Amino acid sequence: MTAVLSLDDLSIGYPMRPGHAGHVALSGVSASLDAGEGLILSGGAGSGKSTLARILSLRPGAPARVVGGTGSVLGAPLRGFGHGARKRARARIGYLPQREQGAILGMQTVAAGLAQRVRQHNPGLDDPAVGQRVAHLLDDARLPLSVLDRFANELSSGQRQRVGLALQLAGDPKFLILDEPTAGLDPNVRPAIAEAITRVQAAGGTVLLVSNEPDLCGSLTLPILTLDRGTPVAYTEGAPRPAKPVSA
Repeated sequence: MTAVLSLDDLSIGYPMRPGHAGHVALSGVSASLDAGEGLILSGGAGSGKSTLARILSLRPGAPARVVGGTGSVLGAPLRGFGHGARKRARARIGYLPQREQGAILGMQTVAAGLAQRVRQHNPGLDDPAVGQRVAHLLDDARLPLSVLDRFANELSSGQRQRVGLALQLAGDPKFLILDEPTAGLDPNVRPAIAEAITRVQAAGGTVLLVSNEPDLCGSLTLPILTLDRGTPVAYTEGAPRPAKPVSA
């Protein structure tokens, strides 16, 4: 079975451009994740965490490039030929960048934005089924029904972040990437993030969480890869999952 994420001595760099010298931002990263597994990326500012997350999201237009080693996401290579494979894989990746709150909905209400995303990934659903799925997404993100008719500028920062999470969950991602999802937000956002990660894994999805938040990371059972100035410096195994009770 092909790994969801496979990195072998990966290096990422920024090319030279006017006013900026080219440099290698990340080097020597190796990792492998299968379906249902997860990993936390930790490290200080400038360690390369967000650069790696963006590259793994397969989103076009990133200024950074893979400059060494090899890697693939959902079977799609991170560089070279394979543009079609990357496009297909991108549709199965949920990616919530740091503080995406400003542009999560555009000019749409929460209801319209979520319904559009659900239909995009499930074109055969009728209106009642779409409405039911939207309601479930609100529950998953711990959002009240009262936010449905609101626009992004009418929501708190924590609510906007949770709407952003719901938008990414709408596609039932096979690979979910969350970049500092609780940074600068109220602590009540953490349980929603932790529960979403657990649900995605339980459904067979794979999760990459970029975070230095002790409470959030401590509530999960994921291993932690620590970066320092672009280099992996530590790997800590996650706590074992509690055994499920065996019914008599």
